[in-house]
Amino acid sequence: MKKIAIILFISGIITSCNTKEKISDFNIVGKWKAEDNSGSGYFIFTKSGFASYNFGNKKMDSVFTRNNKNYNFTYNIDYNMNPINLDLLLQNTETKTGMKMLGMIKLINRNEILYVRGGGNKERPTNFNQKETIRLKRVE
Repeated sequence: MKKIAIILFISGIITSCNTKEKISDFNIVGKWKAEDNSGSGYFIFTKSGFASYNFGNKKMDSVFTRNNKNYNFTYNIDYNMNPINLDLLLQNTETKTGMKMLGMIKLINRNEILYVRGGGNKERPTNFNQKETIRLKRVE
């Protein structure tokens, strides 16, 4: 009986270490296909911290102009948080003002995640049971 308990304990430690290793290997950089109830599109996250997306007729490049003003579309990610925090930022290049969309991701595996975001400059979501939750699958 004592041997079984020791084996189960050691198995638990090994499983725990393997899970942490997989999470620590995760990186958001790449092209991700997004699907939700309204259709599908793509997010792209670059090594330099820029983001872009394309959903049907909605498109936002990492650098764009709107109403004669230039903007950057970037992201911040905190891999140390659980769930991982992923914030999307729109910033006017001249005034440095903008909007931050607080979000978080849940790893399904290193090539598939759930992403949920709050509204502009509002609180971070607290769960993945919201209608705004979308599934992202890495394609590049």
